[in-house]
Amino acid sequence: MIRKQFIIRIAIAIAVVTGILFTLLFAFRGAILQKILDKIESGLNQRYGIKFQTGESGFSSLTSVYFSDFSIINKESEELIHIDTLNVSPSVLQMLAGRVNIRNLFLSGLRINLVCTDSICNYDSFIRSGIKAGSEIEEQSDKKASLNFSGLAERVLNNIFRLAPSKAYLRDITISHSRNGDTEQFIMPDFQSDESNISGVFNNGDSTISWNLKGEFSKSGRNFDLYLYPGSFHGKHLPLLKSMTGLSFTLDTIHASMQEAGKAGDEVRLSGHFSAENLKFYHERISSDTAVLKHFLFDYRLAIGPSYLQLDSTSTAEINQILFRAFASIHSGEGKQVHLKIDSDEIPADNFFGSLPQGVFTAVSGVQAEGTLTYKLNFEFDTNIPDSVKFESRLRARKFRITKSGEQNIYKMNDVFLHQVYEKGKLFRTIEVGPGNPYFTPLDEVSPNFKNAVLTSEDGSFFFHNGFNPEAFKQSIVANYKAGRFVRGGSTISMQLVKNVFLSRNKTIARKVEEALLVWLIESNRLCSKERMFEVYLNIIELGPGVYGIGEASEFYFMKKPKDLSLAEGIFLASLLPKPKAFRFQFGSDGQLRPHLADYYRIVSAFMLKKGLISQEEADNLKPDVEVSGPARNFIVVEEQADTLRENAESPDLH
Repeated sequence: MIRKQFIIRIAIAIAVVTGILFTLLFAFRGAILQKILDKIESGLNQRYGIKFQTGESGFSSLTSVYFSDFSIINKESEELIHIDTLNVSPSVLQMLAGRVNIRNLFLSGLRINLVCTDSICNYDSFIRSGIKAGSEIEEQSDKKASLNFSGLAERVLNNIFRLAPSKAYLRDITISHSRNGDTEQFIMPDFQSDESNISGVFNNGDSTISWNLKGEFSKSGRNFDLYLYPGSFHGKHLPLLKSMTGLSFTLDTIHASMQEAGKAGDEVRLSGHFSAENLKFYHERISSDTAVLKHFLFDYRLAIGPSYLQLDSTSTAEINQILFRAFASIHSGEGKQVHLKIDSDEIPADNFFGSLPQGVFTAVSGVQAEGTLTYKLNFEFDTNIPDSVKFESRLRARKFRITKSGEQNIYKMNDVFLHQVYEKGKLFRTIEVGPGNPYFTPLDEVSPNFKNAVLTSEDGSFFFHNGFNPEAFKQSIVANYKAGRFVRGGSTISMQLVKNVFLSRNKTIARKVEEALLVWLIESNRLCSKERMFEVYLNIIELGPGVYGIGEASEFYFMKKPKDLSLAEGIFLASLLPKPKAFRFQFGSDGQLRPHLADYYRIVSAFMLKKGLISQEEADNLKPDVEVSGPARNFIVVEEQADTLRENAESPDLH
């Protein structure tokens, strides 16, 4: 009896205290709200330089907060965000526990105005502050030796699913992005969500062109399953992407889902699905034309630990009719370890070429073939020991045979053909690669001094590899990583040749992929002999301003035939390949080669001697000195005069 009375008294006491707390909260809720707003504004002002302007604010019910004419102003006093009406109902119990959990949200009349003039945008302060904060986190993580990936993932997931309101109704939402007067808009007239469902409609300012967003979103289950599809007029661009990223993007359907597979200790596990149908996209860095992808699918299983991210090897990707399995991992600690593996089963060759995105590739578009292909990639890199990098990329064929060449004749190097030279995107010259060109030089009429210098400096294993030099590629990865910038490429002569003969000069991702595929087709299937490839290469390479091929170069510099070039002259011409138009800067005002070229001569000749391409006597007698006697001399004289003028301008007048 005594125990029962004690429990009743405790319950009454708790009820009284709770009642007092709620009474105090109700009595001082206005002051508490203002204090919270002041604290938020102070933090945002300090970090981003922004401030609030509010017409009215208060409580529409016991726990619902409302705002009207609410604005966010950047440091330049420009209005970034304006809200006509906002009504939020947080969970009181969650707030008492120190967590924000929104039960209901009503928002009407949201305007977000993003403006860029050239490279300056009115939201730059947000980005710079975010980058600075990220740098500070990275510095702190370096001191701690690692960043807790799973902890970060858990916080992000918590914020997404906890802050998402249980019920929401949004209407009249407009996001505008303007770049140099060109404006794109995202307009959402209506969006609704409840405990499990989401639905919304948006357009790009034209109400006749709409997009639908529908699906399921579970706060408690921490998962979603969403569909995005056009409501009318298929083929219209998704709003904002072009002005903000330069990417034009249309599609029929996107399906995205995520399920949290749970936690195992400190590891967060996620799995999900992403697919898109009839994708059409364009970005100048991806390709020079609009890419068309009929079907894309990615099923993933991701494990996130305190110091690692890992994409499970059961993850798969589909590109039209091509199916790949993928594995990737990143481990972070004292250094970083990266591992990437991609492989496929046997793919019918016709399915492979038919699955390549339309509009992206030019030379291999329309190729038809028999047999099967299998692709494998393995890449491993440890920043602690970069020299141990592993790289293997192989496309294997079985009973493979090309039955149709496609839009371009991939056999054309075997015959006389016209080579078109473009400069700054415009056709500069058309050169016949064959006897009809008086400067065309057969391979056996080119001096070994030049041929060996080119092979030594550009691709020493050209006659022994199948178009790719994995060792050179690995060395370029290591060199670029150690330098912290691009200092060395891994291109072979085959890759340079294919790029010049078949492809445009546009530096896009698609061009690099097609370059590799063309090299594989030509080299692995022996569509052209190595000797003929080298002959074509020597007859089309640029060796000066408007000078193409060894025949023109020999006359331009030395008034000689290519077969008569000396060792010093051959090495000099090979040194021009990286920057042929800058040849004049290799000479000083006295008309002699500048001293820094002595190192190049020494390194190239040492390799040639080691390979037995020159004798010890030739190496000993070699001097980094050439006498330019052809038309090129006129360019050097101009440079000499310019040097003299500069020296006179800098010298004091002694008279």
